[in-house]
Amino acid sequence: MGLSLYTYALSYIMIPLLLLFICIYLLWCKKISFKKLIIFGIPIFLISLPLMLMILINNGYISEINGFITIPKLPLYRSEEISLENIKENSYLIKTIFSYDNPEIFSNQLIYNAIPAFGTIYYISIPLFITGFLYGIVKCFKDIKNKEFNVNTIFIFWFISILICLLFIINPNVNKANAIYIPILYFICIGIYFIIDNFKLLIIPIILLFIINFGIFFNYYFYHYNEDSKDLYYFATDYIDAVSYSKDLGKNDVYIVGDLTAQQYIYLLLANQTSPYNFSYNDIKINDVTYHFDYNFNSESVYIMIYDRDTSKSWTQYGFKEKVFGKLVVFYIE
Repeated sequence: MGLSLYTYALSYIMIPLLLLFICIYLLWCKKISFKKLIIFGIPIFLISLPLMLMILINNGYISEINGFITIPKLPLYRSEEISLENIKENSYLIKTIFSYDNPEIFSNQLIYNAIPAFGTIYYISIPLFITGFLYGIVKCFKDIKNKEFNVNTIFIFWFISILICLLFIINPNVNKANAIYIPILYFICIGIYFIIDNFKLLIIPIILLFIINFGIFFNYYFYHYNEDSKDLYYFATDYIDAVSYSKDLGKNDVYIVGDLTAQQYIYLLLANQTSPYNFSYNDIKINDVTYHFDYNFNSESVYIMIYDRDTSKSWTQYGFKEKVFGKLVVFYIE
């Protein structure tokens, strides 16, 4: 649980909430004592201490730490994305986690999360989930009333904890909700079990429906998906290729012009294994090449930007050569 806090920003909210539900449930069922609960909490506290320090630093309560561990103030911090005011706007969430990210909300179709034709879990799984979830809710109330422990209740808490967190954040989408799909899968299985237990002959159509869906999805994913997803904003293949090409041109300065991909500076940091002591958000030096995220025109530098025909014509008139990488272009003078 402590290590999982570091997997994604939403874990800061979801895991403490889930742990709270679980611990209360275990105490209620007398499956754990307060003494064991404290012992359980000690390693979680120690593992999560650097994370708690990071949160304090980035909210301005304490200064950056540069010592045995290094915890800097981040260029961007997303605490403002969490608010009770988001609940009303997030009414689309239930549909999204079972279908796909709405392009009207997210500006484009995020098919790296879910393909509209298939949804996140195949649309045939939705009634199976509803059946399993309702069965699980009924069983959960019975077990809590009788003070009996059952893993089913843990999955109920898991699903609810993530759902609550998603309602609080700005623009929740499928990839922000990825942890919810394990309890969803559990309830689908419970739904199948419940249906087959009461209507045994339905096992054949259920199996056939999943095989048909898988076959159609398999064909799309391996033969069409790459073409449909190549221009997505978060896919940085063109950006990485352009950066790799630019560093071999023998120039000292490379300018990244515009917002070419999400958090574009992180790819440069990763490539250079940049020390946090030497990190500068505006200028990142890799070997003898300095990458800039502002704009300063001179003929001795390299420029990476989004390609369009008019820009290409203008720059080549000034003597620049160009190398196109998908939707991006590198301009340079030999």
